[in-house]
Formats: sequence, structure tokens, C-alpha cells
Amino acid sequence: MAESTITQNTYLKSLPYLPSLEFVGGNWRISENLNMQTIESSIRHIAALDFHDNGSGTATVSFPNLRTIGLCEGCEIDSHFQSLAEVSLSAVETIRVGAEFTLFHLNSFHSLRLPSLRTIDGGSRVYSNSMLDNFDLARLETVGDLTIQDNRKLVNFTANALKKAFSIFLGGPFTNVELVSPEEVVTFSVSGDESMEAEVGVGTATGVLALVGVSAWLWVWRQRRRVSRPNSSPPSGLTIGRELDATETLDR
Repeated sequence: MAESTITQNTYLKSLPYLPSLEFVGGNWRISENLNMQTIESSIRHIAALDFHDNGSGTATVSFPNLRTIGLCEGCEIDSHFQSLAEVSLSAVETIRVGAEFTLFHLNSFHSLRLPSLRTIDGGSRVYSNSMLDNFDLARLETVGDLTIQDNRKLVNFTANALKKAFSIFLGGPFTNVELVSPEEVVTFSVSGDESMEAEVGVGTATGVLALVGVSAWLWVWRQRRRVSRPNSSPPSGLTIGRELDATETLDR
């Protein structure tokens, strides 16, 4: 299948199950189906997904066999997950450059887990999910850009297998952040609640390291490497370009 659109079907309550469908080479758009409650598929590979405004925000998505999002190098197709009550993508291993950004926003689910995801070649943004309190990327090893912000209840974030990233930006009421394996990060910025406990291991940071709005931090550096200083002065409240000992507590 090259591309598919299912939209504005007032009485459609579930996605027709197509057990033999394994591949969609274009964008699969499912949107504005006001009574749709369930979106399920056995698909394994797809270029992009666009799910929004189904079931008045109560629809659930389950793609238990989906392995790959983004199929064509050089394509600029975003994938959108919006206005959903639940998302299950338990088998997704790779989000390739065909998906320039994978967006999770304006959803009502409490937890987002991508337990098999190892690689995001492009970027991922998770923002404005009003009920989200836990985000788990247990096996993610590589990401281009990761931005998590404006999730007013998000307190827990885990990505302990993450090794390489171009940029990581985490902003919100975090009380627990775990990133113990990074080896190469260009830009890294975290802001959270004053009670936040963060365990972060960084091998080499080649750009900017920022710590914002945190009363106490425990950083575990697995290798002692100097963080390069940018030419410009940092904004107020940032700590940039410091070389830390193996274990050091920062009180701000």
C-alpha cells in the first residue's frame, strides 16, 4: 500500500482489521473520525503515521507488530500521535529519517512506553500531554533530537541505554530522571522540580551542558572529559563547561 487516508467517517468505530497488511510506503492518516474508539493493525513497516482527533480524544492505538516507522532516506514526513487515550507500540525498534519528527502531543494517556525502541534517526518531541506522568525509553540507544516539555504531570523519565544524541532537552516538573549511559551528547539541558533526583552518566559532551532550576543534583560521570565552552556567555541559571569529579553534588 502506497498511502492511505481514513478521515471524517462519523459512524466508524474501529479500524477495519487487515491481517495481511504488512507494509505502507507512504503516510497513513487516520483523523477526525468522531466515534472511532480503536485503531489496531498488524502492519510491520510504515513510512509515517498521522493519528489525530479521533473519538473525541478517547481513541486507543495498538500496533503490536510494527517494527519500523520511516522508510525512505531523505523524506521529510512527520508522524503525529495526537488526541489519543492510549498508545501501544511495543515492537517498534527503529524510527528512521523518513520520519523527520515523531510527535506525541495533546494526548490523555498517563504512561508512554516504547520498550523495544533502539534508534531514532531524526527527532522526537513529546509535549502538552496533560495526563502523562511516566515516559520510558528503556532500550533507546541513539537519537537525533529529543525534546520533552510542557507535560504538566510528567515526573518520571528513563532512558538508561541511551548512548548518543545530538541534543536532549527535558523541561517539566520532573522528580526522577535516569540517563546513566550517554557517551556522546552535543547539547543537553534539563529543568525539573526542586526535589528532583537525577542520575546521569556522560562520557563526552561536545557542546552545552545546562542545569536549570534544580536544588540538588547527583551526577555520575563514568569518564572524566572536559565539556567545551561556547564563546558566548551562558544565560542566568545555567551551568556550562564544567569538568566534574567522578561523583559530585551540585547545590544551587
